[in-house]
Amino acid sequence: RDSITNDVLKDGSSPAYTAVPAQFATGPDGSDFSADQTKFAEFCAYDPDKAAEYYEQAKAELGKDSFSFTMVVDADDAPQKVAQVVQEQLQTTLPGFTLELKVEPKKQRVQDMQDGNFEIGLTRWGPDYADPMTYLGMWVTGYFRAFCKVGIIVRSLAESSVFLYGNISTFRSGWRKIE
Repeated sequence: RDSITNDVLKDGSSPAYTAVPAQFATGPDGSDFSADQTKFAEFCAYDPDKAAEYYEQAKAELGKDSFSFTMVVDADDAPQKVAQVVQEQLQTTLPGFTLELKVEPKKQRVQDMQDGNFEIGLTRWGPDYADPMTYLGMWVTGYFRAFCKVGIIVRSLAESSVFLYGNISTFRSGWRKIE
């Protein structure tokens, strides 16, 4: 997260350690909804060894030695740079894992994701109101803003503060389905 925000984006972004960023929304008592950025540390920690362990479990469970996916990404400079970092980390950490980047104009990438015409998509989220559900709803299957058929969280696969959405039904180990 730090390397992406400080070395790649260089735009004042802060690393996020929860689905809802700190200092975004407050409860009725005025407290910060995400003040405790360590609350879910075990689920969102950068842990290449754990990622490799999950990957090996997936390979064994599925009887495959390798996986190849395509990730759609906006043609803008910042998303492409972030995608390249994610690609490098995944391919370095997970032997036999290939991530091809499909660069598209934002309008096309959004349309492809809305239509379910993608395997993995990298996107940024700019909330439109100060309520945690503007972020949390994206992880719920059927939520009108969710781009995926199944809500997922990337677990320990990349050092990234961006969301990765997947339309993946076979690469399960290391990904947690949320109903």
